Amino acid sequence: MKIRTATDLTDRIAVERIWRIREIATLRDQCNQMSIPENTRRILRRSFVPIVYAHWEGFVKKISHYYLEYIAMQRPILGELSAPFQAMFLWNECAQSVSRGKAISLVQVCSTASSRKDHQILLPYRDVIPTHSNLDSKTLKDICLLLNISYAPFESKALFIDSSLVSRRNHIAHGEFQDIDVADMELLKIEVLYLIDSFRNGVENAASLQSHLNAPKP
Repeated sequence: MKIRTATDLTDRIAVERIWRIREIATLRDQCNQMSIPENTRRILRRSFVPIVYAHWEGFVKKISHYYLEYIAMQRPILGELSAPFQAMFLWNECAQSVSRGKAISLVQVCSTASSRKDHQILLPYRDVIPTHSNLDSKTLKDICLLLNISYAPFESKALFIDSSLVSRRNHIAHGEFQDIDVADMELLKIEVLYLIDSFRNGVENAASLQSHLNAPKP
């Protein structure tokens, strides 16, 4: 079912959040199960890192898709969209000319923007937001820019995202040894839940304020 209202969006985000939070909690509990030998728990703690990272990246990709689908279903007028969404539409529309060269690209983009500024458009929303399978703080900042949501809640978490989450996940995913203790695991859980909820709040606030428009709600 298409996401046509802000309520639809909130409901879909809630469903996406709940199953991920439950899975993270279940795995955390298994890692702390004292009936399991310590060597096995150590392995489970290592597996916790790529799984909790996967939920973080997966949540951002899904919720970004849902938000863009919500905007697309409004059939907005191109000229009324805020700059990031105009750019998203024009990039998609002019992709072929962009690949042929700078001059023709600029002409085509400007021509399309001018000729369709008063027209309703269908904003692209499938596979638009790139995470590059490596959702570090720079990529997250770019995604926030594209979606016109605030990056401020993530500013203080950049070091955690890059070093404690992404870097550790990459080391483990490439077969390198990383010893993850109980404190490391608990910090990962707490901080990733914060990241997930901050992204959710950013998208839901943007939808409520109609931040995709040039003249959003005050």
